[in-house]
Amino acid sequence: MPSIAQANKLFIPYCTSDAHMGDGAAFGMQFRGAAVVRAALAELVTLGLGQRQERARLLFGGMSAGARGAMVFLDDVPSLLPEPVRPLVQVLGFLDSAAWIDLPVVPTSWFAGFANVTRDVFRIAKPPHLGARCAEAYPGDGLWRCIFGQYRLPFITSPVFLVADQYDSYQLDHDLGHWHAPRGNAEFSYANHFANLTSALLSRLASSGGARFAYSARCHRHAISLGPQFSQRACMALSMERALEIFLERGGA
Repeated sequence: MPSIAQANKLFIPYCTSDAHMGDGAAFGMQFRGAAVVRAALAELVTLGLGQRQERARLLFGGMSAGARGAMVFLDDVPSLLPEPVRPLVQVLGFLDSAAWIDLPVVPTSWFAGFANVTRDVFRIAKPPHLGARCAEAYPGDGLWRCIFGQYRLPFITSPVFLVADQYDSYQLDHDLGHWHAPRGNAEFSYANHFANLTSALLSRLASSGGARFAYSARCHRHAISLGPQFSQRACMALSMERALEIFLERGGA
């Protein structure tokens, strides 16, 4: 991609088991993904982010668990940079597969459901970056929604490039309780309902104002941005690479 040919890349491995968003401890283990992200941002400044005269651009994001962590952090990133640096850094978001859908699993699935999993993660990892407007919208026992894509994404105000395949294989495989394509009329109906909900969510986000760009293919796959499909046109007339390039060319506006 010519627009980022001269960019530097900081990759944060997934080592905290809390979608890069927690700041708690449980079971004798530490869930400090939020501290890792804050430390990474501080390191970027130490290495030169925002230290030049021209304005720098920070594409802050991730895929799958990384996208969910980036989702909860995105609007707070400028405030986590030192004050002299903030006006010199434009923060854009890249969220590949963070749009979790709150849908009950099929009755035969072994899975507890993404809403229940998120409640447990919220209770154990104690994520601190909930977003003031989201926390106000879902107070008390509803705060877990502020780390769940369907509920958190509408509150994001930063320019953001959203990726969500409509038959997201990670979510569907769990909801259906098996690791292959849907089988039978009931499962196909469930999958199509899930796809329609995903499409509707992305459409609302992209059309609700602000610099939100949505890349949503009607495919059964999940989190492809680090693989060869990133630059391929499978399922779409436009590759993700080209779509992201257009987003960057427009400056996230």
